[in-house]
Formats: sequence, C-alpha cells, structure tokens
Amino acid sequence: MKICVYCSSSSEVATCYKQAARDLGSLLALHQHELVYGAGNIGLMGELAEAVKAGGGRITGVIPRKLADYGLAYSLADETIITETMAERKAVMESRADAFIGLPGGIGTMEEVLQVLTLKQLRYLVKPVVLLNTAGF
Repeated sequence: MKICVYCSSSSEVATCYKQAARDLGSLLALHQHELVYGAGNIGLMGELAEAVKAGGGRITGVIPRKLADYGLAYSLADETIITETMAERKAVMESRADAFIGLPGGIGTMEEVLQVLTLKQLRYLVKPVVLLNTAGF
C-alpha cells in the first residue's frame, strides 16, 4: 500500500514528535508500505524518510522545484517527482496514495490534511485518512 504522510518540515519540534515520525517510518517499512510524502530532508519529514529507508522501505518524494532548488529534497528517495507548484504537488500525492496519515505539523501540514479530509467528506476521495495523536497534538 502507498501511504501518504503529511508532517512538519521543521526541526524545531518536541522530541516526542520526532520519535513518532521515526516509529511510523519503521512500521511502514516493516509492513512493506511505500511512503509517499513531501520529499523533505529536514524536520519530521527527514526523520520519517530516514526511518523508512533504514527499514528497507520504498520512498516516493514529491517536491516543488523551488524547494528542491533550495536543497531540501531527501536524496535517498527511490523516486523524486519535481512539480512546479504546491497545488500540483498535492495533486500528485493524492493520486499516488492509497491512504493518508497526518502527523504533527504547522500550517502547511494542517492545510494538506484538511484538503484530503474535505475531499473525503465530499466523496472525491474514498481513501482512509488517519490523524496520529501524538502527545495531544
């Protein structure tokens, strides 16, 4: 199963959130699920990707060219898709994923999770959406 995970790109987060991202990444790899995510190499995104890769899992990263040009893409992804816009990035992630998980994050993470929840409510998506409650976040 291809699972899209939305999460923080900031490294300035509590240790418990980093551990949750690592634990999720390990579980994805263990159960042979492919990670589809925003392709970041920092913050929870980086922790998640490192854990998936350490467990032998497959990673597809989707990142806008502007962010890739800043050097923010995870270099060990099995596939990296470069988009021109954030909207295109979200559309690619939504179409590639069989399910979605929301981890702690900021405004961007909330916006992405709210979009898939809205699409699910309107029945444009019939895929599972899970919000991981980490330390009450």
